[in-house]
Amino acid sequence: MSSLVTYVSLFDEKGNLHSFGPGDSVPSWARTKITNPDVWDVPVEGSASVHTDKSDSSEEPPPQGGPGASRKVWADWADKHNVAVESAWKRDDIIDACKAAGVPV
Repeated sequence: MSSLVTYVSLFDEKGNLHSFGPGDSVPSWARTKITNPDVWDVPVEGSASVHTDKSDSSEEPPPQGGPGASRKVWADWADKHNVAVESAWKRDDIIDACKAAGVPV
């Protein structure tokens, strides 16, 4: 069974945030949600190759202000890029977390 080589955070089906890292036992529900093959020491069977989906790399981030810049839009953007978002955070907090994680803003 493959092991994580970095830390990942994701939400379970109830919306609870879980974080896993090197040496942690990753439950099967989380393994199916972790789709980035670069986080595993041995690629997980069925995981997508980073080079097969180029749509994410060329996609533009949401606007930081004005129409289309809601907290929900930014929370979705962060979730799509595996950035954990706390329920009390406002839009600017989410943008800051994305910046800190190296996600395009």
